[in-house]
Amino acid sequence: MTGHRTDIQALRAAAVTAVVLFHVWPGAVRGGYAGVDVFFVISGFLITGHLLGELRQHGRVRLVAFWGRRLRRLMPAALTVLAATAAAVWLLLPTGVRAVQLREVVASALYVENWLLAHDSVDYLAAENSPSAVQHYWSLAVEEQFYLVWPLLLLLAGLAARSVARRGVRREAGWWAAAMLAVVLVGSLAASVVLTTRDPGPAYFATWTRAWEFAAGGLLATWASAPERRLGEAGQTAARTLGWAAIAATVLLYTPATPFPGWTALLPVVGAALVIAAGDAAPGSRYRSVTGSRPVSGLGTLSYGIYLWHWPLVVVGGAVAGWFVGVPAVAVSVLLAWATFHAVENPVRFHQPLVRSSRWTYLAAAAAISVVVAGSLVGIRAQDQAAAASVQQAQRLLRDSPCLGARAVLGDHRHCPDPGLDGVLVPAPAARLTDTGGAYACYSDADTRAVPVPSCHYGSDRPDALRVALVGNSHATTLLPGLRPALNRLNWSLDTYVGRNCRWIVSDLPADRCSTGLPWMKPLTRGTPYDLILVTSRRDENRAAGQPDPDAAAMAAAWRPAIRRGTTVVAIADNPGLPPEVEGCLDAGDDLAALDACRFTPAQAWATDDPLPAAVRLAGRGARLVDLTRVFCDGDRCPLVIGHVLAYRDGHHLTATFVRTLAPYLIQEIRAALRKEGK
Repeated sequence: MTGHRTDIQALRAAAVTAVVLFHVWPGAVRGGYAGVDVFFVISGFLITGHLLGELRQHGRVRLVAFWGRRLRRLMPAALTVLAATAAAVWLLLPTGVRAVQLREVVASALYVENWLLAHDSVDYLAAENSPSAVQHYWSLAVEEQFYLVWPLLLLLAGLAARSVARRGVRREAGWWAAAMLAVVLVGSLAASVVLTTRDPGPAYFATWTRAWEFAAGGLLATWASAPERRLGEAGQTAARTLGWAAIAATVLLYTPATPFPGWTALLPVVGAALVIAAGDAAPGSRYRSVTGSRPVSGLGTLSYGIYLWHWPLVVVGGAVAGWFVGVPAVAVSVLLAWATFHAVENPVRFHQPLVRSSRWTYLAAAAAISVVVAGSLVGIRAQDQAAAASVQQAQRLLRDSPCLGARAVLGDHRHCPDPGLDGVLVPAPAARLTDTGGAYACYSDADTRAVPVPSCHYGSDRPDALRVALVGNSHATTLLPGLRPALNRLNWSLDTYVGRNCRWIVSDLPADRCSTGLPWMKPLTRGTPYDLILVTSRRDENRAAGQPDPDAAAMAAAWRPAIRRGTTVVAIADNPGLPPEVEGCLDAGDDLAALDACRFTPAQAWATDDPLPAAVRLAGRGARLVDLTRVFCDGDRCPLVIGHVLAYRDGHHLTATFVRTLAPYLIQEIRAALRKEGK
């Protein structure tokens, strides 16, 4: 059952076709991502069958030899594509995205890309990153982790069989393997269902939420190893029909919004298992004429290489040429997969010195990994040095230039323009993504009300200090690099209540982490009152401009108890978000000219209303609005670069450099609001 199987080749061909079409034409094949799950079932079936055969023949699993074969089979092509992708990233992509891309090349070479993506999916600083050219390596990482652990489980199965045999109990290794696989399947599937509901980002990439898919294939291998268990002709036909129908339904009916993996992954997994359980059809049959045809067989043979090559071509080619997607990307990926198969995969896989010596296999693998990792780290180091130089330049200009950033719009124009800024852009594109100014040191990434929002203290500790609180989500956090340096001079004592989905609002919705009913928000309205509470949050992008926003009334209701105790609430109007096409320009821009030429309109900037001004009006006396949004648009244009400062770190967050130039005017407006309240 585990020899050359045309049906398994057909499954590989279908799986890679689904994945590639999903990546190239996502609107047409919306569930194609489930092709990866088909691959997982195939791997579980084939590897378990192979290891069981070895266990029955030799009474043991030769771990070193097994892992050596896996290295020779999978690593040459994977590292070849990684090396080519790293070179393309360095030579062809803008400096602003190189470090992020190369970091994922390193993770992919070390087969931990799935854990990096799981981390980034809940890391607010990484959540806005553009797609990586190697992010599809997450599935290879999961598979390699499976290859590392699975033989150990089967080794335990063999030991268990021998142990009970000495006590007169006849249970072969296959029985123990099936029992262990059943435990893995049930436990992993349960974890997948629970985590997909609670934390879908990490659940998608985590090894333990995917292990059950390999276990399903492994259990099938233990069942299929007994000839008497094979299905009859009618059963085979029914299994094939149902299996292919399940896979087709997944690919055509699922969407990126489908909760996945979880219980929804049962459909493609069971479908693949049914096709494999049916076995290969007899030569000459209509089914065999399709699965054994040269196009299907060839596509199955090249499926691994096509999977590796297609996504870097889509990401890098699309970024460079703009049009290099669709048919060209698919065609080139097939050609490169063919060349890699014949020039790299097979020559290394069957190279006799490596076949004869596992030691040389491991040494060659370690050397190849080291080359890819070292080259990527050199590129990351170069980007880090450029970013550090940009930070130093920005600090000097903040001291010396009267026209930098917000100063060019809000400052004294008699001293502008500044000839010293000719050709200057800060932060440099290489530093854009890391230009946070330490704002997130006390920020809660958790996306749930069950996790308290941490509070940190900054500024003056004098008894007569003005007691200030800063409340909100990441847009409030972004203001800290500008406020923090002035706190001691102002004699302000600042406490923060900032985190993902944090809005100071009266609400029972799970999305409102800082609603007034939660215990960690009590200091805002109980105990010694704050003199001043600063509040801001990101506007709702799903609410069109002019639509009534119930959040305004809910915000005002949350503020009133604090206002009645003598606290002044100052709402800071939110900055605009970038339209998608301009956000893409932000990623692609590599210098001052390119980024300065990329602009959008006020209508796009204010496509959604900010509820804060309405909340201030509803809250009445004791609430004030600070609105400096005029700094972002000049007439009919809204630039990315303001006063030689790249204002946006991503699609809706400001760079710390720009916030520092804005801070003097922000503080000035806040103090004016306090004076109007008699403070």
